[in-house]
Amino acid sequence: MNDADRTVHRLVAAIAPDPGPGLTPLARELFEEITAEPIPARARWSLATLWPRRWFAVPVVAVLAVGTVVLGWVFPAVLGVGPTPASALDIRPAGNFYIVTVRDIFADPDVYRSELASRGLDITLILLPAAPEDVDAVIVANDDPRRKGKFSFSDGGIGTVEKPGFCGRWAGCPIGLKIPVGYPYKTRILLGREARRGERIQMVQSDVRPLEVAGEPFYCLDYYNKPVSEIRNMLLVQGVTIEPEFVYTFKEKAMDIRPSAPDDWYVHNGAITRGGRPYLFVGATPYAIPPGRRIIDGCPAG
Repeated sequence: MNDADRTVHRLVAAIAPDPGPGLTPLARELFEEITAEPIPARARWSLATLWPRRWFAVPVVAVLAVGTVVLGWVFPAVLGVGPTPASALDIRPAGNFYIVTVRDIFADPDVYRSELASRGLDITLILLPAAPEDVDAVIVANDDPRRKGKFSFSDGGIGTVEKPGFCGRWAGCPIGLKIPVGYPYKTRILLGREARRGERIQMVQSDVRPLEVAGEPFYCLDYYNKPVSEIRNMLLVQGVTIEPEFVYTFKEKAMDIRPSAPDDWYVHNGAITRGGRPYLFVGATPYAIPPGRRIIDGCPAG
């Protein structure tokens, strides 16, 4: 098993069912490894970005703490009347939480910090230039001493707000952060933003890419919900000779990685490591894909 495969195994272990809204020991190990390494120029991915958000009964911040999650930071028109134009953030109370969206993606981090501090939040928000496929990715790390415990989102973690309805993106379409009023822990949040001309890509990611993105074996190929036996053949046709591993799902939860899966099970999604090993997300029943969904932007219709 190479380093990329070990990373994948730790990622799946770290976001297994009900890990709690902070970093598990495995997630902490992975996060420290990622943040300790120089940021590479190559676009990198996390398995956390590849599952449909609606698959998970896992508290959302468990995923946020270990990897990148696509986050559609739309302007507050979705949520109601916005703040004054001078505000870099839209921060509005919603019960016992604040709903936070970003209005000015190029504001100085001190401006974000000041606006959050005015609500009693010790949160550093930093927007980093990202590759096009990683714009709106997010990483959350905090000093919550309960992060090693197992408690639900309702117990006070930072989470996200999902856009209503189908969004057409496998990782879901959150529209903002959901932060408890009076959240007492020091927190650092990194968001991927569109890179300006000449900027170096800085968003931290992992060595995993979706099978269907440009340059990977299933680019513009329809492989969702096909049986495992057919996908094996498709991989061989595309020149992938390394045996795939299988991420089992059950009752909308990611379970564990296994070396094999029944030939008649269905492939819901897939990823490939830099070393060329495929990971197939599989289940005993097909995944319900709304009609007309485009696999990826830029591919021919149909």
